Amino acid sequence: MLWIEDFAARCHEQLPEHVREALWCRGVTDEQMSQYGVGYMDEDLPLGVDYPPNFLEWAGGGSKLKDCFVLPLTSMLGEVRGLQFRAVSRQQKGYMDFFIDRSQSVLFGLGQAAPAIWETRKVCLIEGAFDLFPMQRVAPYVVSMLTARVSDQLVRALLRVASQVYVFFDDDAAGHRGRDKFVKYHGFRFETTVLDYPIGVVLSNGVRVKDPADLWEAWGDDRMVSFLQAQMR
Repeated sequence: MLWIEDFAARCHEQLPEHVREALWCRGVTDEQMSQYGVGYMDEDLPLGVDYPPNFLEWAGGGSKLKDCFVLPLTSMLGEVRGLQFRAVSRQQKGYMDFFIDRSQSVLFGLGQAAPAIWETRKVCLIEGAFDLFPMQRVAPYVVSMLTARVSDQLVRALLRVASQVYVFFDDDAAGHRGRDKFVKYHGFRFETTVLDYPIGVVLSNGVRVKDPADLWEAWGDDRMVSFLQAQMR
């Protein structure tokens, strides 16, 4: 086992109850926590892992990784080749990524989606890691880009295994640019469908829904699944 896989497994094993509750509030089920290996870190690096010097330096010996979710990033073969760290507090924005291999596509949910992609020849591309969890209950072939950009490397990989692509990037300027760029340069290579957001839906604080996680928070599973499945027939 590579050190990064060992580290991710140990972070998953130490997922405390208050963090599970925070994940439930963001639409993550217990089954998904296990399936995606969601973990937790709060400065103290798990013992018994053979950490390489570059990771220890990057993480400040663990001091940079305070009270955060650990999201393993996988290859198409399901190998952990990267990590994303995100603060548990929703008031603290941003995230940190660490990769040990960029010679192939390494994304959140890619390894978990691969069997469904191969079986259906479909893939759904979204941006954020937490957008993935509610979307996975709509489309098991969903993959988080971690950005509003689809790399040429991933496109080449998808051309071998998928014929239909659904794009559901954020409903903001960056998401629109990423969506339009994919459609312009790669959309003709697949049967491509851009999924629409409902008009006028807002969260309880009055903020407009702009991503799949927001839509789940506003509508819940049943209504969100019904709305999107109608576009994905």
